[in-house]
Amino acid sequence: ESEYTMHTTQGTPEQQQQQGPLPHGFNFRDLGGHATESGTHRVRRGRVFRCGMAYTTAEDVDVLAREFGVRLIVDLRAPDEHPTFSDLVKGKIDHKRIEVIPMRLYVFGALCLMSFWVKLKLACLALLCMWRRVLVCVYRAIVEAEVGWFYTLLVTHGTKEIVAPLVELSNKASLPALICCSLGKDRTGFVCALLLRALGVPLEDVVADYVASEQAQGVMLKTIRAQIAEKFSAESEQCHYEHQALPNPAAVRHCFAEIDRRYGSVQAYLAQLGFDADALQRLRDALLEPV
Repeated sequence: ESEYTMHTTQGTPEQQQQQGPLPHGFNFRDLGGHATESGTHRVRRGRVFRCGMAYTTAEDVDVLAREFGVRLIVDLRAPDEHPTFSDLVKGKIDHKRIEVIPMRLYVFGALCLMSFWVKLKLACLALLCMWRRVLVCVYRAIVEAEVGWFYTLLVTHGTKEIVAPLVELSNKASLPALICCSLGKDRTGFVCALLLRALGVPLEDVVADYVASEQAQGVMLKTIRAQIAEKFSAESEQCHYEHQALPNPAAVRHCFAEIDRRYGSVQAYLAQLGFDADALQRLRDALLEPV
């Protein structure tokens, strides 16, 4: 078993410095080792890692490059989540920023979640040009939604950004690679789940990898609290967000059930987004090995 199957920390960013392979990273693990449904192959170890990178420093980047040989970071965050990250990795590791959930999709999802009266309030605020209050309403709807609500949103309204990480990981020259977002749970969780299913890993093994993020619940909760306080200021105490630090395995199962219902298979879903059979074979050649 890989030495770095699971490394998590619980506590403040300062406490994290004493634990795990990354001084300021958390929820770090190797995606390798999973057998495929056929039993003939398994995911190569040391090829793809996943992590939460809300507190990344140059020291973390050095560890990734030196100890794990990471050549590419697939960063699923929006540019404003860590605006200096590109400078940290420049000249050390290739950095590809891919917003799998663009802001327009967040806003659409928030509007779908809002009640009629909240939408009416939003319209009134917009008419009064109270744009900060509008943003708070939208952000609050997103934060207070059930964990995993956007997994299904990605299935029903997602665009080609979803398969862009798989395209990057199909290039053997870019490996080893790291997939990351702020927490390493939802955006990273969805992309990693989709990757493992595309490689032929059984659904329950995929769910088990997703649920492993609960071991980092403590630090994820602190990160969410800090992000919400920054967005909401005085209104932050009125927002209910604790559930966002808990992985929801039922949401992942529902997501893939919806893929099967709508498209028939993960392969067909990927093909609909432009990731065809040839692309899938390149991905499997890069990441699978015979048992």
